[in-house]
Amino acid sequence: MSRVGRLVPLVAVVFLVRVPARAQSASLKDLVFTAVQPCRIYDTRSGTGVQGAGTGPIPAAQTRNIDVSHGAAPSCGISTQARAVVMNIVAVSPAGPGHLVAWPFGTSPPSASVLNYSNVPGLNIANGIVQPICGPNCTHELSLVPGVSATHVLIDVTGYFAPPGAGHLWGRGRPGTKFWGSGDFLCANGSIAFGLSNIAVSWEGAANACPQGTWVCTTAERGSATCDTSRPDTTCDGYFCAGNCLNLSANDHFGWLANEYTVNEGAAVGETTLIVGGSPTCNELPVWCCTE
Repeated sequence: MSRVGRLVPLVAVVFLVRVPARAQSASLKDLVFTAVQPCRIYDTRSGTGVQGAGTGPIPAAQTRNIDVSHGAAPSCGISTQARAVVMNIVAVSPAGPGHLVAWPFGTSPPSASVLNYSNVPGLNIANGIVQPICGPNCTHELSLVPGVSATHVLIDVTGYFAPPGAGHLWGRGRPGTKFWGSGDFLCANGSIAFGLSNIAVSWEGAANACPQGTWVCTTAERGSATCDTSRPDTTCDGYFCAGNCLNLSANDHFGWLANEYTVNEGAAVGETTLIVGGSPTCNELPVWCCTE
């Protein structure tokens, strides 16, 4: 019986990659590579990262959805802003010849496989690949399906590709861009200070609303406490997809976060995020900006 440990990927290290349009936002082009210590995110033998199906080989034609940076995935240092990962994928003890197909969650499966395998006793087939994944705000990030024959599957990650500065989604606001706190002061969540931007943008352009040197808050960084900002109350606090004004009242403190949005038809949904109808790519809202 052979054993599969942590493997070194047979891939060349590069620093910029262009991923398929379906795996990126419309404004995203070049990505930056960040290496991490080899880390196992998925193992059907032990149940690591497996979504509710327990241990055991994946049956042929049965799709599995996999977390890479969040959810049930272990903490492997993959940014939630990642658009692709460098990974080793391994077919262990397959029941017969077959292949594995992988693709970003929520998109259509490709026609090509990432790995072909056979049932030669003791032969476990591995492949090192750069795999596009579903970006921020996805329920899962990667989908996988064996073809022809069942097999155990292992996935180890060794790095990821993400927009520059993806440790935080850093502000790119022009001079004069600011964010509002309570009076002339920002609100606080532990060591993090935060406030609401003075301009409204689409979710994909959130970094453009935060001043340089600050970043777009995540849900955890923003927290759930009330932040009574001094944001001016205007008749156009934001914009719907059709371009008509969104008029929030002075105490409606809604704004984009880096890792989530909430779609709700016409009703206020809380202190942090709101879209009133339409699409997150074209509605415009203020942004929660963080600093330390």
